[in-house]
Amino acid sequence: MNGELDEVVDVARQLIGAPSENPPGDERAVADVAMRLLRERGIHDLAAVAREPHRPNVVATVVSPRPGPTVILSGHLDTKPVGDQEVWEHDPFAGAIADGRLYGLGACDMKAGVAAVIVALGRISAAGGPGCGSVVGLLLADEEAGSAYGARFLAEAGEIRAHAAIIAEPAGVTREWERLYLGTRGALLFRVDLEGATGHSSLEDHLGGTSATLALARLVDRLDTAFHELPDVAVNVAGTVEGGVYYGVRAPTASFRGDVRIPPEVTLTDARRVLDERVAAFLAEHPGVRADVCIDELLDGGAEALWVAPDSPIAQACRAAATTKLDSPPPDGIYPAGTDSFFVQGIAGVPTIPALGPGRLQEAHQPNEFVSLESLEAAPTILAAAVENFLSTEGSG
Repeated sequence: MNGELDEVVDVARQLIGAPSENPPGDERAVADVAMRLLRERGIHDLAAVAREPHRPNVVATVVSPRPGPTVILSGHLDTKPVGDQEVWEHDPFAGAIADGRLYGLGACDMKAGVAAVIVALGRISAAGGPGCGSVVGLLLADEEAGSAYGARFLAEAGEIRAHAAIIAEPAGVTREWERLYLGTRGALLFRVDLEGATGHSSLEDHLGGTSATLALARLVDRLDTAFHELPDVAVNVAGTVEGGVYYGVRAPTASFRGDVRIPPEVTLTDARRVLDERVAAFLAEHPGVRADVCIDELLDGGAEALWVAPDSPIAQACRAAATTKLDSPPPDGIYPAGTDSFFVQGIAGVPTIPALGPGRLQEAHQPNEFVSLESLEAAPTILAAAVENFLSTEGSG
């Protein structure tokens, strides 16, 4: 490895070594590591802002002597739970390096991205600050469980103020740096509670009626088909399933939670209409079944798709920055997953690139998560260039 790669790998490994699984949710250890790493790079304008003490958000600011706009570099500090460690080939908290990859929980989503933000901020600070204006590092809590302690909390409190933002989520699905993601799909989150015919299971052929769990299975199948009739959606109708009592008892109740990811051409109203109409049609065919459809409290039930214009200053700055490490800028796209742009842009109103960081999204949320060393090395250079491109263009205007 070379010096630049050594630095960002070392930072990423230290972040991986500070567990921050969510749930249960506690970012204190990793926030302490991040603040120490920032101080080591000469950044002392630091603050820990928290709705609750065990859920800190780190805010780091690097200011130029020349006035100008503000741009945010952001990443989240929490990870999904580790799950069964027996299926991990490497210790999920050791940051193992093998075959040109860095392994560990959050290596892809997104402690590599946070490492890239920290290193990029350090390089900008070492150069005497940005050419003009300021860059703010937002290292956030709670992204993996709704951001109530992270980006949403800060946005609703009026603590996110900037002219543009870049989130260092993995910028590819099947390939690294696969797209320049100018927006992210929205999401409808819902729960359906069912009541059906209960009683002794041996009397099913005598009494008739549909058990709640059987109704659930049939309704889930119908909703899956119906949602897929919408264009360019990702459907997870039965993300969670609950119901039943035991052998011999026809299930009196059952429930399931689902989510549908929607592109800009589909609205939350469109997706909700599909949900309501198909549930109503199902109930009309099964008069003994009752259903209650709830829009989940997470994200207030959902979020519309968000995007910035291809010719917007932040899009142009990131497109040009990509060429510092890539042969050509990646094509524009819409990010398939949700990010903290739901709050940075959706609530705070800051035009946001939702994913410009190392790794592939397909490695996230599963054992043996990794990021390639090549992608990790490129990320700080691309992020720092994007910041300078944006500030120089907007500052001169």
